[in-house]
Amino acid sequence: MTMQDDQLVNWFTHHPPRNGRQVAAYQEIRNAGREMAEAVIDECPPGQERDLAIEKIREAVMWANAGIACSGEQA
Repeated sequence: MTMQDDQLVNWFTHHPPRNGRQVAAYQEIRNAGREMAEAVIDECPPGQERDLAIEKIREAVMWANAGIACSGEQA
């Protein structure tokens, strides 16, 4: 198996939380994303730009949590 194959296996494998610190890290990221999304909703008028900003915040939370899940390190 090549390095790329190993990475594909890692990306497409379920990664349950390894410990309480990792669960807390996920929650911290989600809380920060929600705060940012709330600020965008409060300060930006409705429209495509606001919708895209919220979408990108959701993506950032997803990728951050994926980074925590897929890393070989203990969070």
